[in-house]
Amino acid sequence: MLSQIKERIIELILPLKIKHVFGKTKIDYGKNELIAVCLVHNSELCIKDYIGYYLSLGVKHIFFLDNNSIDRTIERARGYKNVTMLKTKAPVRNDEEECRLKKYLARRFGRRDRWCLVADADEFFDYPHSDAVSLGSLLDYLNMNKYTAVVTQMLDMFSDKPLNKLANNESLKEFYSYYDIFDIHKKDYFEIMNERNFKKNILSNKDIKFYTGGIRKTVFNTDNWLTKHALIFLNNRIDILPHSHFSGNARIADFSAVLYHYKFHNDFYNSSLRCVRKGLFPACLHEYESYVKMLDKNPSITLKRKTSKRLKSVNDLIKNGFLAVSENYRRYAGEMKK
Repeated sequence: MLSQIKERIIELILPLKIKHVFGKTKIDYGKNELIAVCLVHNSELCIKDYIGYYLSLGVKHIFFLDNNSIDRTIERARGYKNVTMLKTKAPVRNDEEECRLKKYLARRFGRRDRWCLVADADEFFDYPHSDAVSLGSLLDYLNMNKYTAVVTQMLDMFSDKPLNKLANNESLKEFYSYYDIFDIHKKDYFEIMNERNFKKNILSNKDIKFYTGGIRKTVFNTDNWLTKHALIFLNNRIDILPHSHFSGNARIADFSAVLYHYKFHNDFYNSSLRCVRKGLFPACLHEYESYVKMLDKNPSITLKRKTSKRLKSVNDLIKNGFLAVSENYRRYAGEMKK
Protein backbone atom coordinates (compact mmCIF):
# COMPACT_ATOMS: atom_id res chain seq x y z
CA MET A 1 0.00 0.00 0.00
CA LEU A 2 2.78 2.42 0.92
CA SER A 3 4.60 1.66 -2.33
CA GLN A 4 1.42 2.41 -4.32
CA ILE A 5 1.00 5.73 -2.52
CA LYS A 6 4.65 6.59 -3.16
CA GLU A 7 4.32 5.74 -6.86
CA ARG A 8 1.18 7.86 -7.14
CA ILE A 9 2.96 10.85 -5.55
CA ILE A 10 5.87 10.43 -7.98
CA GLU A 11 3.46 10.33 -10.94
CA LEU A 12 1.76 13.53 -9.74
CA ILE A 13 5.09 15.34 -9.37
CA LEU A 14 6.58 14.08 -12.64
CA PRO A 15 4.81 16.57 -14.99
CA LEU A 16 6.45 19.41 -13.06
CA LYS A 17 9.84 18.05 -14.12
CA ILE A 18 8.99 17.96 -17.82
CA LYS A 19 9.19 20.95 -20.16
CA HIS A 20 7.81 21.45 -23.64
CA VAL A 21 10.45 22.36 -26.23
CA PHE A 22 8.58 22.41 -29.55
CA GLY A 23 5.72 20.80 -31.46
CA LYS A 24 2.04 20.14 -30.83
CA THR A 25 0.97 19.15 -27.33
CA LYS A 26 -2.23 17.42 -28.43
CA ILE A 27 -3.43 15.71 -31.59
CA ASP A 28 -6.57 13.85 -32.58
CA TYR A 29 -6.11 10.54 -34.33
CA GLY A 30 -8.39 7.76 -35.44
CA LYS A 31 -8.60 4.08 -34.61
CA ASN A 32 -6.61 3.16 -37.72
CA GLU A 33 -3.95 5.80 -37.08
CA LEU A 34 -0.85 5.57 -34.92
CA ILE A 35 1.34 7.77 -32.77
CA ALA A 36 4.84 6.87 -31.61
CA VAL A 37 6.40 7.84 -28.27
CA CYS A 38 10.10 7.68 -27.60
CA LEU A 39 12.41 8.38 -24.67
CA VAL A 40 15.74 9.66 -26.01
CA HIS A 41 19.17 10.30 -24.54
CA ASN A 42 22.16 11.35 -26.66
CA SER A 43 20.44 9.97 -29.75
CA GLU A 44 21.72 12.37 -32.41
CA LEU A 45 23.06 9.49 -34.53
CA CYS A 46 19.64 7.86 -34.81
CA ILE A 47 16.98 10.51 -34.47
CA LYS A 48 16.72 11.82 -38.05
CA ASP A 49 16.60 8.30 -39.45
CA TYR A 50 14.02 7.43 -36.79
CA ILE A 51 11.79 10.36 -37.75
CA GLY A 52 12.12 9.75 -41.47
CA TYR A 53 11.42 6.04 -41.11
CA TYR A 54 8.30 6.36 -38.98
CA LEU A 55 6.75 9.23 -40.90
CA SER A 56 7.23 7.30 -44.16
CA LEU A 57 5.70 4.22 -42.49
CA GLY A 58 2.56 6.27 -41.86
CA VAL A 59 2.88 7.24 -38.18
CA LYS A 60 0.81 10.38 -37.67
CA HIS A 61 2.90 12.04 -34.98
CA ILE A 62 6.04 11.31 -32.94
CA PHE A 63 6.41 12.48 -29.34
CA PHE A 64 9.95 12.55 -27.92
CA LEU A 65 11.01 13.03 -24.33
CA ASP A 66 14.67 13.99 -24.13
CA ASN A 67 16.35 12.83 -20.96
CA ASN A 68 19.21 15.23 -20.32
CA SER A 69 21.04 14.81 -23.64
CA ILE A 70 24.32 16.66 -24.05
CA ASP A 71 24.55 16.15 -27.83
CA ARG A 72 22.44 17.52 -30.73
CA THR A 73 19.44 15.24 -30.26
CA ILE A 74 16.95 18.10 -29.81
CA GLU A 75 18.42 20.24 -32.59
CA ARG A 76 18.27 17.41 -35.12
CA ALA A 77 14.60 16.78 -34.41
CA ARG A 78 13.56 20.37 -35.15
CA GLY A 79 11.79 21.36 -38.34
CA TYR A 80 9.40 18.42 -38.62
CA LYS A 81 5.75 19.42 -38.35
CA ASN A 82 4.74 15.97 -37.08
CA VAL A 83 7.25 15.88 -34.23
CA THR A 84 6.96 17.10 -30.64
CA MET A 85 9.90 17.37 -28.25
CA LEU A 86 9.78 17.52 -24.46
CA LYS A 87 12.74 17.41 -22.10
CA THR A 88 13.41 16.40 -18.52
CA LYS A 89 16.25 15.94 -16.08
CA ALA A 90 14.39 13.24 -14.18
CA PRO A 91 16.82 10.35 -13.60
CA VAL A 92 16.68 7.16 -15.66
CA ARG A 93 18.88 4.73 -13.76
CA ASN A 94 16.81 1.58 -13.91
CA ASP A 95 13.85 -0.13 -15.56
CA GLU A 96 11.33 1.38 -13.13
CA GLU A 97 12.35 4.96 -13.91
CA GLU A 98 12.45 4.26 -17.64
CA CYS A 99 8.94 2.77 -17.58
CA ARG A 100 7.60 5.70 -15.62
CA LEU A 101 8.64 8.18 -18.31
CA LYS A 102 7.42 6.00 -21.18
CA LYS A 103 4.06 5.52 -19.50
CA TYR A 104 3.84 9.28 -19.01
CA LEU A 105 4.27 9.81 -22.75
CA ALA A 106 1.72 7.14 -23.69
CA ARG A 107 -0.86 8.43 -21.21
CA ARG A 108 -0.37 12.11 -22.00
CA PHE A 109 -0.44 11.90 -25.78
CA GLY A 110 -2.24 8.66 -26.52
CA ARG A 111 -6.02 8.62 -26.72
CA ARG A 112 -8.27 5.99 -25.20
CA ASP A 113 -9.14 3.15 -27.58
CA ARG A 114 -6.29 4.10 -29.89
CA TRP A 115 -2.93 2.52 -30.77
CA CYS A 116 0.44 3.70 -29.52
CA LEU A 117 3.92 2.55 -30.53
CA VAL A 118 6.59 2.67 -27.81
CA ALA A 119 9.94 2.32 -29.56
CA ASP A 120 13.42 3.47 -28.54
CA ALA A 121 15.49 5.71 -30.80
CA ASP A 122 17.41 2.74 -32.20
CA GLU A 123 14.31 0.54 -32.74
CA PHE A 124 12.51 0.59 -36.09
CA PHE A 125 9.17 -1.24 -36.20
CA ASP A 126 8.11 -3.38 -39.18
CA TYR A 127 5.53 -6.12 -39.66
CA PRO A 128 4.80 -9.10 -41.95
CA HIS A 129 3.75 -8.21 -45.50
CA SER A 130 4.17 -4.47 -44.90
CA ASP A 131 4.80 -4.24 -48.65
CA ALA A 132 1.10 -5.01 -49.17
CA VAL A 133 -0.59 -4.13 -45.86
CA SER A 134 -0.56 -0.41 -45.08
CA LEU A 135 -0.18 0.73 -41.49
CA GLY A 136 -3.84 1.76 -41.41
CA SER A 137 -4.89 -1.65 -42.72
CA LEU A 138 -2.73 -3.34 -40.09
CA LEU A 139 -4.51 -1.41 -37.34
CA ASP A 140 -7.87 -2.23 -38.94
CA TYR A 141 -6.96 -5.92 -38.70
CA LEU A 142 -5.97 -5.59 -35.04
CA ASN A 143 -9.16 -3.70 -34.21
CA MET A 144 -11.35 -6.15 -36.11
CA ASN A 145 -9.94 -9.03 -34.06
CA LYS A 146 -9.99 -7.07 -30.76
CA TYR A 147 -6.27 -7.47 -30.13
CA THR A 148 -4.61 -5.05 -27.69
CA ALA A 149 -0.88 -5.75 -28.11
CA VAL A 150 1.56 -7.07 -30.69
CA VAL A 151 4.64 -9.13 -29.84
CA THR A 152 7.62 -7.39 -31.44
CA GLN A 153 10.88 -9.31 -31.70
CA MET A 154 14.10 -7.32 -31.55
CA LEU A 155 16.52 -8.09 -34.37
CA ASP A 156 20.03 -6.70 -33.98
CA MET A 157 21.23 -5.14 -37.23
CA PHE A 158 24.89 -4.57 -38.00
CA SER A 159 27.45 -3.74 -40.66
CA ASP A 160 30.02 -6.03 -42.25
CA LYS A 161 32.74 -3.57 -41.22
CA PRO A 162 34.77 -3.62 -37.97
CA LEU A 163 33.10 -1.77 -35.10
CA ASN A 164 35.98 0.71 -34.87
CA LYS A 165 35.71 1.59 -38.59
CA LEU A 166 32.12 2.84 -38.61
CA ALA A 167 31.26 6.39 -39.69
CA ASN A 168 28.63 8.54 -37.97
CA ASN A 169 26.81 9.76 -41.06
CA GLU A 170 25.60 6.49 -42.55
CA SER A 171 21.95 5.69 -43.19
CA LEU A 172 21.05 3.13 -40.53
CA LYS A 173 18.76 1.06 -42.72
CA GLU A 174 21.14 0.98 -45.68
CA PHE A 175 24.49 0.63 -43.89
CA TYR A 176 23.51 -1.74 -41.07
CA SER A 177 21.79 -4.31 -43.25
CA TYR A 178 23.00 -7.63 -41.79
CA TYR A 179 21.36 -9.81 -39.15
CA ASP A 180 21.97 -13.22 -37.60
CA ILE A 181 19.38 -15.52 -36.01
CA PHE A 182 21.68 -18.54 -35.54
CA ASP A 183 22.04 -18.04 -31.76
CA ILE A 184 18.47 -16.98 -31.02
CA HIS A 185 16.77 -19.25 -28.50
CA LYS A 186 13.01 -19.70 -28.51
CA LYS A 187 11.12 -20.37 -25.30
CA ASP A 188 7.46 -20.81 -24.54
CA TYR A 189 5.91 -17.34 -24.34
CA PHE A 190 4.47 -17.89 -20.88
CA GLU A 191 7.67 -19.31 -19.43
CA ILE A 192 8.86 -15.73 -18.94
CA MET A 193 5.44 -14.08 -18.74
CA ASN A 194 4.39 -16.19 -15.77
CA GLU A 195 7.65 -15.44 -13.98
CA ARG A 196 6.92 -11.71 -14.38
CA ASN A 197 3.26 -12.09 -13.36
CA PHE A 198 1.84 -11.46 -16.84
CA LYS A 199 -0.41 -14.50 -16.54
CA LYS A 200 -3.50 -12.62 -17.72
CA ASN A 201 -2.14 -12.00 -21.21
CA ILE A 202 -3.96 -14.02 -23.87
CA LEU A 203 -1.79 -15.45 -26.65
CA SER A 204 -3.65 -15.86 -29.95
CA ASN A 205 -0.98 -17.88 -31.79
CA LYS A 206 0.98 -20.65 -30.06
CA ASP A 207 3.76 -20.28 -32.65
CA ILE A 208 4.74 -16.94 -31.11
CA LYS A 209 7.67 -17.55 -28.78
CA PHE A 210 9.80 -15.63 -26.32
CA TYR A 211 13.27 -14.94 -27.79
CA THR A 212 16.63 -14.57 -26.10
CA GLY A 213 20.24 -14.48 -27.30
CA GLY A 214 21.14 -13.55 -30.86
CA ILE A 215 24.34 -11.99 -32.17
CA ARG A 216 25.04 -10.36 -28.80
CA LYS A 217 25.19 -13.79 -27.22
CA THR A 218 27.41 -15.11 -30.00
CA VAL A 219 29.95 -12.29 -29.79
CA PHE A 220 29.67 -10.89 -26.25
CA ASN A 221 28.12 -13.85 -24.38
CA THR A 222 25.18 -11.78 -23.13
CA ASP A 223 21.77 -13.45 -23.03
CA ASN A 224 19.44 -10.57 -23.84
CA TRP A 225 15.66 -10.65 -23.87
CA LEU A 226 14.52 -9.84 -27.41
CA THR A 227 10.74 -9.96 -27.04
CA LYS A 228 8.65 -6.84 -26.41
CA HIS A 229 5.11 -5.49 -26.62
CA ALA A 230 5.97 -2.31 -28.52
CA LEU A 231 2.57 -1.78 -30.16
CA ILE A 232 -0.20 -1.41 -27.59
CA PHE A 233 -3.87 -0.43 -27.53
CA LEU A 234 -4.73 2.14 -24.89
CA ASN A 235 -7.95 1.02 -23.25
CA ASN A 236 -9.00 0.91 -19.60
CA ARG A 237 -8.01 -2.75 -19.21
CA ILE A 238 -4.45 -2.97 -20.43
CA ASP A 239 -1.67 -2.49 -17.88
CA ILE A 240 0.77 -0.20 -19.71
CA LEU A 241 4.44 -1.08 -19.36
CA PRO A 242 4.86 -2.31 -15.80
CA HIS A 243 8.09 -3.61 -17.36
CA SER A 244 10.02 -1.87 -20.17
CA HIS A 245 9.44 -4.88 -22.44
CA PHE A 246 5.85 -5.84 -21.61
CA SER A 247 2.30 -4.77 -20.92
CA GLY A 248 -0.24 -6.76 -18.94
CA ASN A 249 -3.87 -7.83 -19.38
CA ALA A 250 -3.30 -7.83 -23.13
CA ARG A 251 -4.84 -9.86 -25.94
CA ILE A 252 -1.79 -10.62 -28.07
CA ALA A 253 -2.18 -10.52 -31.87
CA ASP A 254 -1.87 -13.69 -33.95
CA PHE A 255 1.30 -12.53 -35.72
CA SER A 256 4.61 -11.17 -34.47
CA ALA A 257 6.36 -8.05 -35.74
CA VAL A 258 9.98 -6.94 -35.68
CA LEU A 259 11.99 -4.11 -34.16
CA TYR A 260 15.10 -3.60 -36.24
CA HIS A 261 17.62 -2.76 -33.52
CA TYR A 262 20.46 -0.45 -34.58
CA LYS A 263 22.61 -0.72 -31.47
CA PHE A 264 25.95 -1.35 -33.12
CA HIS A 265 26.68 2.11 -34.51
CA ASN A 266 29.96 4.01 -34.27
CA ASP A 267 29.20 5.26 -30.73
CA PHE A 268 28.48 1.77 -29.39
CA TYR A 269 31.70 1.47 -27.40
CA ASN A 270 31.53 4.96 -25.89
CA SER A 271 27.88 4.66 -24.92
CA SER A 272 28.56 1.29 -23.27
CA LEU A 273 31.52 2.75 -21.40
CA ARG A 274 29.39 5.64 -20.09
CA CYS A 275 26.84 3.17 -18.73
CA VAL A 276 29.60 1.27 -16.93
CA ARG A 277 31.24 4.36 -15.45
CA LYS A 278 27.96 5.91 -14.31
CA GLY A 279 26.55 2.62 -13.04
CA LEU A 280 23.39 3.04 -15.09
CA PHE A 281 20.85 0.21 -15.25
CA PRO A 282 22.39 -2.04 -12.58
CA ALA A 283 20.46 -5.05 -13.87
CA CYS A 284 22.22 -4.64 -17.25
CA LEU A 285 25.62 -3.62 -15.92
CA HIS A 286 27.15 -7.02 -16.66
CA GLU A 287 26.01 -6.66 -20.27
CA TYR A 288 27.72 -3.29 -20.74
CA GLU A 289 30.83 -4.52 -18.98
CA SER A 290 30.95 -7.44 -21.44
CA TYR A 291 30.78 -5.05 -24.38
CA VAL A 292 33.57 -2.86 -23.03
CA LYS A 293 35.79 -5.77 -22.05
CA MET A 294 35.48 -7.42 -25.46
CA LEU A 295 36.09 -4.19 -27.40
CA ASP A 296 39.05 -3.23 -25.22
CA LYS A 297 40.53 -6.60 -26.12
CA ASN A 298 39.58 -6.45 -29.80
CA PRO A 299 38.44 -2.98 -30.99
CA SER A 300 38.28 -4.11 -34.63
CA ILE A 301 35.85 -6.93 -34.03
CA THR A 302 33.38 -7.61 -36.86
CA LEU A 303 29.91 -8.93 -36.07
CA LYS A 304 29.23 -10.48 -39.46
CA ARG A 305 29.54 -14.29 -39.37
CA LYS A 306 29.08 -17.11 -41.88
CA THR A 307 25.54 -17.46 -40.55
CA SER A 308 24.74 -13.75 -41.07
CA LYS A 309 22.44 -12.61 -43.87
CA ARG A 310 21.66 -9.33 -45.56
CA LEU A 311 18.04 -8.29 -45.02
CA LYS A 312 16.14 -7.78 -48.26
CA SER A 313 12.56 -7.73 -47.01
CA VAL A 314 10.66 -8.17 -43.77
CA ASN A 315 9.08 -11.20 -45.42
CA ASP A 316 12.49 -12.92 -45.31
CA LEU A 317 11.89 -13.13 -41.58
CA ILE A 318 8.70 -15.12 -42.13
CA LYS A 319 10.44 -17.60 -44.41
CA ASN A 320 13.28 -18.26 -41.96
CA GLY A 321 10.92 -18.61 -38.99
CA PHE A 322 11.90 -15.48 -37.09
CA LEU A 323 8.38 -14.05 -37.38
CA ALA A 324 5.19 -16.02 -36.76
CA VAL A 325 2.15 -15.42 -38.94
CA SER A 326 -1.30 -17.03 -38.63
CA GLU A 327 -3.27 -18.28 -41.60
CA ASN A 328 -5.89 -15.64 -40.87
CA TYR A 329 -3.32 -12.85 -41.20
CA ARG A 330 -1.84 -14.46 -44.34
CA ARG A 331 -5.28 -14.42 -45.97
CA TYR A 332 -5.79 -10.79 -44.95
CA ALA A 333 -2.43 -9.81 -46.45
CA GLY A 334 -3.27 -11.76 -49.60
CA GLU A 335 -6.50 -9.79 -50.00
CA MET A 336 -4.54 -6.53 -49.66
CA LYS A 337 -2.26 -7.61 -52.53
CA LYS A 338 -5.16 -8.07 -54.96
